Amino acid sequence: MKQYLYVLSGLVLLSIIFSLIPQFNSIYQNEFLLILYSLIKRNSFLILFLASIYYLDNKKIVRAEKLLLSLVIINTPIILIQYNFITSPDDLTGLFGNISTGVLIYLYVALYAAMKFRSQSFRLSSKILFYLSFVLYSLLAEVKFVIASIIVIEIILSLISSKKSLMKKGINLVIVSFITYLSLIIFEKLYPLQPITDLDYLRFYLFEQSYDSMYSVNRFNFFEQINYYLEPSLLNQLFGYGIGSLNPSDASTFQGALFKEFEFLKLHYFFFSWSFVESGIVGTFLYLTILYFPISIMIFKNGFSYLVKKSEDFSILLFLTLFNTVLLFYNSSNFEYTVSFTYWIYCGYIFRSFTK
Repeated sequence: MKQYLYVLSGLVLLSIIFSLIPQFNSIYQNEFLLILYSLIKRNSFLILFLASIYYLDNKKIVRAEKLLLSLVIINTPIILIQYNFITSPDDLTGLFGNISTGVLIYLYVALYAAMKFRSQSFRLSSKILFYLSFVLYSLLAEVKFVIASIIVIEIILSLISSKKSLMKKGINLVIVSFITYLSLIIFEKLYPLQPITDLDYLRFYLFEQSYDSMYSVNRFNFFEQINYYLEPSLLNQLFGYGIGSLNPSDASTFQGALFKEFEFLKLHYFFFSWSFVESGIVGTFLYLTILYFPISIMIFKNGFSYLVKKSEDFSILLFLTLFNTVLLFYNSSNFEYTVSFTYWIYCGYIFRSFTK
């Protein structure tokens, strides 16, 4: 296992070196504290990953899942009350405080996967309350992506779960499809200007509509905006403008130089636009290599079929990896502490089990 940890650590170190190169040749200079903060924010997952390898196991993770499940269920009535007082669905987080809805949704999805693959570890009443809370929160927080993805999530889970019979998989799929259908109807009643079942609207929303204003980028059209406003050189295209240059913050000390000047573009709203500006093509490739490295090694050493048949933990990790892949295109939550830390905590103790 140690040789793989050395490789992963080397990739992280290489990523850090490349992210610092543009700092010495850029008209957008960042403060030392901002650079240090951004390096810690982007790479501190490695510490949690190593800690998880050596100190966590299945029993501890299940206890943590049950605690989180209790918090999520308790949080539901608080969210219902909060819904009447907030001005933006992005602030609908209840007890979880000042985090984005995308981060809270990730915790919901992690629990969803855990209860699907470790069903025997949770009481039926707890699972029912959780599913109701999940659907309700998705509706109130206006998280269109999650509502539309519930059926896709279930299909993925059914495909990678080899322990359930075909009949059980079919029943699960029918139930979730029905719940999703009802959720979509309710959503369109609550938000009539967002007909998410209309394919023309979805195409406009995903590929044409600006996220915040006429100047802000979309999930898939950011290259045109970057080239027009930032005019990146070949060095910038390869290595970006440097770590922290697009970092958003309420404190001016931790606001990147590019964020201050081009905040109106909302480049930090999406992973690929944020990563490309800060780290370029090379840095983005390294980030993705690091993200998929542990699970790739596990599959290489043990075989995919063996892992999904023998390990509930691996099935959870595989699902979270697939969901992270979707998030790469949907928003920038892969750069959020909670999302990154949750994934790498799961990844650590599971990685130890299959790379001995």
